[in-house]
Amino acid sequence: MLFNFLLPMLAGLIKLALIIGVIAVLVFVAVAVVGKSSRSH
Repeated sequence: MLFNFLLPMLAGLIKLALIIGVIAVLVFVAVAVVGKSSRSH
């Protein structure tokens, strides 16, 4: 009974974590690219 309730919640949390991870990586890459282009050596 409890397992049937926890499984969808766990799947939702994993999906949310994946989305947050992807967004964090995209933001990091964008900041790195902007920082490199603005600070041209």
